[in-house]
Amino acid sequence: MAIQFGRNAFVNVSNTPESTYGDVSGATYNVFNRIFSCSLQRTQTREQVTHLSTSNGAFSRAQFAVATEVSGTVEMPLMYEGSGVWLKYALGDSATTGAGPYNHAYNPNTTNLASFCMKFQRGTGGMELFKGLMVSTMTISCAAGEEARLSCDLIGQDSDARAGSISPTFGTGAQVLHNQADSTALRYTPDGGSLEQYTLRSFEFTLDNKLEDRRTLGSLLTSSPAVTDIRDVTISCVADLEDEAIYNHQLDGTSGTLQIHFQSGADELTITLYNAVCMEYSDEVNSVGRLERSFTFKGLADSTGSGEACKIEVVNGDSSAVSN
Repeated sequence: MAIQFGRNAFVNVSNTPESTYGDVSGATYNVFNRIFSCSLQRTQTREQVTHLSTSNGAFSRAQFAVATEVSGTVEMPLMYEGSGVWLKYALGDSATTGAGPYNHAYNPNTTNLASFCMKFQRGTGGMELFKGLMVSTMTISCAAGEEARLSCDLIGQDSDARAGSISPTFGTGAQVLHNQADSTALRYTPDGGSLEQYTLRSFEFTLDNKLEDRRTLGSLLTSSPAVTDIRDVTISCVADLEDEAIYNHQLDGTSGTLQIHFQSGADELTITLYNAVCMEYSDEVNSVGRLERSFTFKGLADSTGSGEACKIEVVNGDSSAVSN
């Protein structure tokens, strides 16, 4: 048997959602993503029977299948083109305006939080087709001197047996890099106040969709996962300690609009939190060097419940919000 290697591994995502949970018949596998890692896997959970009739040596006499579970994380470079399908599957909605360059806005909407299918090519190993995938949690992160990363925690229904291989056709979109962020990467405008700008060492945007597996009698497979709790969206940052403004915002419970912006030529990516409140703050002194502060803002819906907590906007030369 030949040794398999992870080099040249990638994922191939359908940019057409499943019309019925777990049904791949309408899939269009048009998006190929290079990856840093992928732990997505199908496992069969088993238990031993627990009745009292054991063997002479007091061992259980049998086992049974409990559930087929599909879960894992895929981490990939954040792209100006090619990441849009992930943003839509994580947030729920997309809308495109303009005539080139195009502005793609990705907004949270649980009604349109769709399932999808994806092929995972394990480098030199076999390809596996996963069905009924949904994005449980999505993170976008970047640190000084590094590539921006997009990571999605996935849960799914099932997969086909690993077999064969496919060849990728990657898009030509540019990768988002640390030096493309604004020099004052964090922009915060308190309600009724003036724009404040801050330099950052790193940040992490996290969207938690609060998805839950639904298990019912009659099947080893999960039914379509559902949002069963309050969705959560935050931006956590590490920055030099330069003033007391954010510290005071945390004490006062100040609300405002927070943005992080990247740009490379005509390509742009903007992450926005609305009604953003600083929920956590720390500026511990533990060295003689430059002091840092870490803080987390949470986005909230407005008081009417109609204004959503976040939005991600991408400007590029592609007329489709979910293409390669």
